[in-house]
Amino acid sequence: MTADQNALILHQYDISPYSEKIRGALGLKGLTWWACNQPSIMPKPELVALTGGYRRIPVLQIGSDVYCDSELILDEIERRFPAPSIFACGRATAETYRLWADEKLFPTVVGLLFSGDWDVNEAFIADRSALRGRPFDPEAFRAAIPGLTEALHRHLRLLELQLENGNAFLAGEQPSAADLQVFHNVAFIRWGKGRTTALLDQHPGLRAWEAEMRAIGHGIRHDIGKDEKHRSLRPLAAHA
Repeated sequence: MTADQNALILHQYDISPYSEKIRGALGLKGLTWWACNQPSIMPKPELVALTGGYRRIPVLQIGSDVYCDSELILDEIERRFPAPSIFACGRATAETYRLWADEKLFPTVVGLLFSGDWDVNEAFIADRSALRGRPFDPEAFRAAIPGLTEALHRHLRLLELQLENGNAFLAGEQPSAADLQVFHNVAFIRWGKGRTTALLDQHPGLRAWEAEMRAIGHGIRHDIGKDEKHRSLRPLAAHA
């Protein structure tokens, strides 16, 4: 691993949708970064020691600074690396897409995936129940499949309508936070076992946009090996 004290270290795991959002931002800006892979469920002793108890993924570490929450991470990446801006769409537009995606689209995707389109075990269910503060119930998701399916088609059709003006991206000809706030849901669907992907594929108006987003990539990624991981999980001493 690099000795650069300002190296970007993303504590993540590869099938984390919110990690995908940050990886997309790193790709949009063409940045070099290091992936420090973490477990998807507790215990995460190294991570919570680094963060002071925060357990969610992703976490961005830059030297002695640790940033928790994906929106804070996006803001910090933009502050440190302003060009090209991920907020070319405007902050208000980005926030509108975030609220819609987080409050409408993402819960629908979660319900469909975890109704049987994703392999889960009892440990995962217990972990997500503890995280949510209420039961994470695949049986309830299965019972809701008809309504969730209808909702997903409605959400995806809305995205198709937004792209019907001929723009390559949701808010214009350039990729922006508007796209990042939505695309990780599409990636999440593609990581499933196939049933929800089949629903996504019924919306051909999204294919070109999805291809454009995938072409952006994740920047220049390096993976931190086991021998380097312990060192990376300790914030560097702050300069006086």
